[in-house]
Amino acid sequence: MRISRFIAFASALVLSASHAFSQAPGIISHQGKLTVSGTNFNGTALFKFALVNSAGNVSYWSDNGTSLGGGIPADPAVSLPVTRGIFSVNLGDTTVANMTLPVPSGVFTNGGVYLRVWVNDGADGWQQLAPDRQIVSVGYALSANTVTGIVPSSSLPSGVTVVSTLPQDPSLLSSGYQYLTTIAPPPWINGAILGAATARAGHSAIWDGQNMLIWGGSVGSGSSIFVNSGGLYDPVADQWQTMSPLNAPDARSGHTTVWTGSSMIIWGGSSTNGVIGTGGKFQSSGQIWSGVTTLNAPAARTGHVAVWTGSRMFVWGGQNSDGLLNDGALYDPSLDQWTTVNTANPPEARNGATAVWAGDRVIVWGGIGTNGALNNGAELVFVSGAPSQWIAMNSVNAPAARRRHSAVWTGQGMIVWGGQNGSALGDGAIFNPVANSWKTLSSVGAPAARFNFVALWTGQEMLVLDGSSDLTDLAGGAAYDPLADRWRTLTTTGSPLARSAPGAVWTGTQALIFGGQTSGIPVGSLQSIVPQPTWYFYSKL
Repeated sequence: MRISRFIAFASALVLSASHAFSQAPGIISHQGKLTVSGTNFNGTALFKFALVNSAGNVSYWSDNGTSLGGGIPADPAVSLPVTRGIFSVNLGDTTVANMTLPVPSGVFTNGGVYLRVWVNDGADGWQQLAPDRQIVSVGYALSANTVTGIVPSSSLPSGVTVVSTLPQDPSLLSSGYQYLTTIAPPPWINGAILGAATARAGHSAIWDGQNMLIWGGSVGSGSSIFVNSGGLYDPVADQWQTMSPLNAPDARSGHTTVWTGSSMIIWGGSSTNGVIGTGGKFQSSGQIWSGVTTLNAPAARTGHVAVWTGSRMFVWGGQNSDGLLNDGALYDPSLDQWTTVNTANPPEARNGATAVWAGDRVIVWGGIGTNGALNNGAELVFVSGAPSQWIAMNSVNAPAARRRHSAVWTGQGMIVWGGQNGSALGDGAIFNPVANSWKTLSSVGAPAARFNFVALWTGQEMLVLDGSSDLTDLAGGAAYDPLADRWRTLTTTGSPLARSAPGAVWTGTQALIFGGQTSGIPVGSLQSIVPQPTWYFYSKL
């Protein structure tokens, strides 16, 4: 076997001072290409990363801090999906599994810093890729911490080709760099139709590390026909597989779903018989459904929130025939056991809120309360794995009241955007739980106001995709970079489908979108996008 050297690209050449928090994060976005014996690799590969000196005998940083003298870091490795040879990773992003250390800014006080990579394709063991690649742009921007303006391009070395996301980059041009060429972003791609899950809305979508799992929802116009069927989509093979119906839960729509690392848990929702208080677990390896106990389970509900805490599924809020709810419970799949959450002072009862897991707490915000849309929320703090106390969120600079909005966790803050309160909304803010404060997002270049859309966190940007405006269904969307407080429009090449309320997942390299409705009719189209910006290449002789 021969594994070729990847091609490394920096995702941006400048670092804006307009970011969510006061200090630049220790993250370097990196993309590469991997071939085995001249063929693009497809599948999941194991990687290890280190930043070393030019001689390769000093380690400045590694993914888990165990590299010494330029040597390979100890296990565990970083597992990454590779699609048609392309892989992406945020070096130093501790939300990536087994990436335990951010990149210290002090690394880039050294004169020459090189990226060293080891890869294991699962067949021939570990191999070190050669040569090491010098970090020439973004990494050195980290050492500026809180910068004013942009990184001086005059400090970059001559004789290298660099890439910017800015056309006619003024910093580069003023420093003697010359424009070379442009690489347009990849188009939207239509997924396989053969064997695809049936058209539906109100379904769930989860990424299991290899497949997009689609389950449940309604297949009739007007959301009148509920199903308990589903499918698994493999983006590498571009193939669908029908999900086993054996022991599947009852048909439903509007349920919540989490991925535990080994299984999908679904719970709640509504069906022809009303609101549901049952669920199920699905293991994609072996396609096995198993039950979720109803002993001590929370009351049946729909419009609730659910997050995975790392060991348990947290369910809270929603609505049933008794009205709006502000209670919840934790489900432990290893014990098949529910535990009621009795923590005092929960936020007011609501339906249609958003929730994120922030490492040691659940953050719940927005939705519909007794008197209409809400612009408040609370944090449920966990201590030693158990819920400890609810803390009310500061409302100063919080977004306006809304529902049908989105929320994503960046690793440092929760971004809330879009939604509806009478009309569609096109604004948002970032909540910092450490400071208990909000910061309004830039509106420059923001996508059209919308609700019933999907939002995904890529590790560097929030993707806003599809949805509905006040007048029509929308196609495509935009990406928001919280570090730069900057929006960019995603390509429409490849004709993304206009739809509302689809299911979507982030695979690590691309967004997969399935289902939803167009003009109120369920659709079965699957499309994907690699949200790469337009790259502009420059060189200095």
